[in-house]
Amino acid sequence: MLKERNNLTYNSWDFLGIKLGEMFIYIDRNKHTNNKAATSIIGHIIIEVENNYNKRISLKKYATQLNISYDYFRHKFKEITGESPQEFITNKRLEAALNMLSSTTLSCSEIAENCGFSNSAQFSKMFKEKYNI
Repeated sequence: MLKERNNLTYNSWDFLGIKLGEMFIYIDRNKHTNNKAATSIIGHIIIEVENNYNKRISLKKYATQLNISYDYFRHKFKEITGESPQEFITNKRLEAALNMLSSTTLSCSEIAENCGFSNSAQFSKMFKEKYNI
């Protein structure tokens, strides 16, 4: 494009306009391809979080594995799930706890530990906030 610009001849401006249009199309296509890839990769992370909600989860580790910033990771995660990564994990833990409370004889402390909460006080506070009980 620079060569064409420096040696203006007949239809040079038309040629430059076409090349510029091609460049914008290429950029736009690349943007959508990268967006699909990020969505797919975050989809795999969502499945991993759903399967490991009861373990200690490092969200920054996921961002590092994807070679993206933690803020971008959180943004894409929320765009896909409607929840921040931490809200998503907490809700998975609370759903599992609700299920355990109604289907097992485990104590609240045991359920809190099995669901990945730091302690039973944290579990009780979050459970009450979500379910009002």
